Amino acid sequence: MQHFFTPINTILTLCSIQGLALCIILCIKREGNKTANRILAGMVLYLSFSMIFHALSHADILPFLESHIPIIAALSIIYGPLLFFYIVAVTRYDYKFRYRDILHLLPLVLGFVIAMFSIFFISDKETHHKIESTIVFMSFFSFACYLVPANIRLAQYARMIKNNFSNLEKINLYWLRFLIGLLTSFWLVAFIFDTFLRMENWDIVWLVSSLVIFIISYFGLLQPAIFSGPVAMDDKSSRKNNKKYIKSSLTIEMAEKNRAALESIMNNEKLYLENNLSLSKLARHMGIPLHHLSQIINETIGLSFYDYINSQRIDEAKRMFTDPRNSHINISAIGFDAGFNSISAFNTAFKKFTGQTPSEYRAENR
Repeated sequence: MQHFFTPINTILTLCSIQGLALCIILCIKREGNKTANRILAGMVLYLSFSMIFHALSHADILPFLESHIPIIAALSIIYGPLLFFYIVAVTRYDYKFRYRDILHLLPLVLGFVIAMFSIFFISDKETHHKIESTIVFMSFFSFACYLVPANIRLAQYARMIKNNFSNLEKINLYWLRFLIGLLTSFWLVAFIFDTFLRMENWDIVWLVSSLVIFIISYFGLLQPAIFSGPVAMDDKSSRKNNKKYIKSSLTIEMAEKNRAALESIMNNEKLYLENNLSLSKLARHMGIPLHHLSQIINETIGLSFYDYINSQRIDEAKRMFTDPRNSHINISAIGFDAGFNSISAFNTAFKKFTGQTPSEYRAENR
């Protein structure tokens, strides 16, 4: 046991125990997106397991652990699918696993079978090394392949939230983009260590993984549940050719009638002043199907829900700026009164719709 309690092994063991504790917290956490939390727990579990496996392999406790690299490499094949399904779970309303999703585990099973065969039935070192390199390549290739659909899903999500929400501060892409960048950097470092530097001792890689555990667990625990109700889903089709509305039951007459009702509500009730107004809330208020309202705003008006509501808010802010009674109110207060959640979002939207900053517009229209 004296070989086990080295400084590096002690750090890795403590971090892996901490990681296991975080897995339990993510799994029992009642708030937020339970499916996404459990997938994230799986990602943390792999890193924790790999660290303790690495520590044990250098302690001469279990002989077969001397050939631990194929096992860790085989298990890491699951990391790409986990990342992809985490992003899907976070960005899709009421997501649940389907039976066909199990097919994503087939490369993991194949890699693990090859790893076990190599450890227990291959004695030739050169052959063993070739098999090990093959499994390592499979793990890196799998992760790289899943980066593509993960980023495509993020692009779809960006369009979807703009078609469903009027404020994006708490549901932006920063965390998901950061997660992809963080894990890509981690796997890239591991790839360089294995392929180019041919490093035999991966202590540095697993020390970095301990930091990765804390980062993804911390932000994952803080990630709010984005969807509390149905949303208008976006797909790959472009709004320019209106493919996503081909099968819609909304007639031209219904669209014009509902558009007039929408304009009346905006003018008279000023629902855009509600800073957390969503497409589903507005559809319920109007008493029309969610997808009909989405089609009216996207197709008939030609804007996303986010831009449509913010254009209404900017018009309200412009009226407030030109009203002499509001000359004593500062710019930030006007932005908040118009329905924005932050001054940065107000400034960005104002510049987009007027070509001027709020201060420039106020100075020009006093």
